[in-house]
Amino acid sequence: MKGVKAAFISFGFFAYPMDYICKVSAKIFEEIKKRGLDAEYFGPVIDTEDSESVLAELKTRDFDFIIAHITTWTMTPVVIRVLKEFRNMPVLVWGPGGKTENGTLISPASPAGTSALLFPLRQFGIKYKYIYDHPDSEPKYDEVLKFAQVVKAIKALNGARVGSMGYVDMGLYALMLDGIALKNQLGMDVEDVFAVEVDQLAENAPKKEVEEIANEMKKDLDFDREPTREQLDKVARLVYALRQKAKERNYLGLTMKCVYGVSRYMGFTPCVVQALLAKDITSICESDIAGLITNVILKQLSGQSATFMEHYEYFKDKVLVGVCGFTPFDMTQGSKVRCMCAGWGGFTGLYETPDMKTGKLTIARLFSENGKLKMLLATATGELPGKWAELGWSEPMPKFPSLLLNLDCPIDFYIENVPAQHINIVYGDWTEQLRDFCKFTGIEIIEYKGA
Repeated sequence: MKGVKAAFISFGFFAYPMDYICKVSAKIFEEIKKRGLDAEYFGPVIDTEDSESVLAELKTRDFDFIIAHITTWTMTPVVIRVLKEFRNMPVLVWGPGGKTENGTLISPASPAGTSALLFPLRQFGIKYKYIYDHPDSEPKYDEVLKFAQVVKAIKALNGARVGSMGYVDMGLYALMLDGIALKNQLGMDVEDVFAVEVDQLAENAPKKEVEEIANEMKKDLDFDREPTREQLDKVARLVYALRQKAKERNYLGLTMKCVYGVSRYMGFTPCVVQALLAKDITSICESDIAGLITNVILKQLSGQSATFMEHYEYFKDKVLVGVCGFTPFDMTQGSKVRCMCAGWGGFTGLYETPDMKTGKLTIARLFSENGKLKMLLATATGELPGKWAELGWSEPMPKFPSLLLNLDCPIDFYIENVPAQHINIVYGDWTEQLRDFCKFTGIEIIEYKGA
């Protein structure tokens, strides 16, 4: 796994065979390296003198998180002496299980060491995740790699930027996010993308580049009828301009005002623009800052595209969600994405009309309250809905990218706690990684915990 490095520290006790401590910890260390984790071994740490020695070594190295491998019972002060110097760094406490030899379970008493350790860790303000192996079972290497991915995401977002062309569309409060809380907890910045600059870049886009993007659209999209040259040209020019801006500023994501922005002042809807941008970076409409950051987090943790969807109907036990004409291509079914020209509220343009993929998915939504970031977290199973359309669209009405969500929490809990008309989804169950991400970034999770 590139982009993240661990310090693997073995902790033990003088009364246990040193060759056992060295052999067990070295074997586990070598195995996680084989599985792709960049790591360096330290220890074994047995007493406070070892703590000081290892601490001196650690201070000369660069790493992103610590694996505190409690190989056997160990003395709490020995561990704390090392870890308290890195209290702002994620720590994975890992306890191995015993092995049965000749019919007898031989226990290294790691659970004794970890149960004596966890409470003091909390008192010292050291943020940790604890995993433990069962006796005679395979060590939980996959859990270590999951944790490494969380740390990698936290590292990638610290100092990262996203861009917003315009401030929250329609003045919607639910799209806002506390910028100071965002910087304080995630280290991220939201930059203003000046629309005049983008318009100039679009107007002066090289003809060759515009033609290449137009051909890209024809390759990716299955149009209900041949789009006009003007339609392709407008989309291609804005895609070119925003790709240039994203590359220049190294944005992880972009959002724009679509209703009272591009649609009103540039004369076309930017749904396909966002879909093309989403092939490389995270994209979302309506200058939805909270949704954009949520999507960036989901993409960093999962390695997949994430998107936003809007609530349209609350059924007795399901929720209909959709979006008027935009979703990342790789979240749809089929080799090409259906697309049509349609109009609503006096705005016309090209809209995606695909069937979305179905199955298990994670729902998340970041928001800020009283100067702190919070996140709604839920899971659901998505299925394709029956025929439906939003009021006010011209005929033929477009078929929105949409899903019928079978929530894994009570619908009333969801309705009461969802903080916006938009939610953000990614396929698969990523709740464990999101819980860890939020724990280490100080984000409070709002999640159904049972009756």
